[in-house]
Amino acid sequence: MSEEKGIPNPLNDRVLDKLEEIQEKLQDDQQLNKPFVINEEDYLLPEPNTSMVPPLPEQPQPNVSVVQSTPNVMQTGLTPVETALLSEEEKMIALKNRGLV
Repeated sequence: MSEEKGIPNPLNDRVLDKLEEIQEKLQDDQQLNKPFVINEEDYLLPEPNTSMVPPLPEQPQPNVSVVQSTPNVMQTGLTPVETALLSEEEKMIALKNRGLV
């Protein structure tokens, strides 16, 4: 409508330019027959420079009592959860029900 009054419409110009660009790409037979190849080098991150990073200080070893293994179900007849949550009477009832006492 604005074209009729002699006022150029930049939006129409951009759309026409884009359409011409697409038509040129479609007319190029070589472009259509080429396989689509992704260059992996374009997407790789550069290797970090670790020359300025100091090494970690020596780390303390864990306390043996913290890492000490707890008795398993075969030794006690109870799971770790049962051992932690049940009272002594409830533990005895659970063992009796399993035929272990």
